[in-house]
Amino acid sequence: QFSTPIWCAKNAGVYYISFEENVIYYHKLGEERDLPIFEVKGEERQLLLELSRPFDNVLLFEVITEWSRDNAVYLLDVEKREIEELVPMGKGQYHYMGEVEGQLLFLTDEGVSRNRLVAYQSGWYEIVPENDKTLMEAVPMGNKIICNYLEDCTSVLECFDASGHPCGRFPLPGKGSVTLAGEAPFFAYTDVMTPQAIYHIEKGLYFKPNSGPLS
Repeated sequence: QFSTPIWCAKNAGVYYISFEENVIYYHKLGEERDLPIFEVKGEERQLLLELSRPFDNVLLFEVITEWSRDNAVYLLDVEKREIEELVPMGKGQYHYMGEVEGQLLFLTDEGVSRNRLVAYQSGWYEIVPENDKTLMEAVPMGNKIICNYLEDCTSVLECFDASGHPCGRFPLPGKGSVTLAGEAPFFAYTDVMTPQAIYHIEKGLYFKPNSGPLS
């Protein structure tokens, strides 16, 4: 409940979270019993929200409390059962966006009001600083980063290289709302006059709903 199972590196099983127990389990295909990997303990009610598997045998996950918008971020070495705390509770919101050239990208509101993009690779550093637009999401596309901004109530797509240098804007069909696909060059677009359609960032329209009568 409230989480999505993810496959292990060689697709031999899945990791999932037991909401009632606050435990991460590993289910190996063909096995009847699941192996507990990690348990969150504490007096406060806590929720686990699994994010990704950036490296082999390493899980990236969040710990979120019911009474705070902030979250903590951890790397879990599954084989050694060792935990590395990337972000302690109380620093702000940190949401994993993907990986570019070994950098783990996070969207955060720490110290800013319109969000910024930071990276972790043997230490923290800023990739895309805060500006006059609100950063809603960011996804990797090869060695580039696509950022989805909100400006004057409409979406704006901007491209950056792996170091955070601007590479220009992507043209949109109009002034509407965009949702990016995770780690893929696709996005969904809609506005007050246009049903949601799927676009390829470089090739344009990919799919649009049938505007004919319903059968």
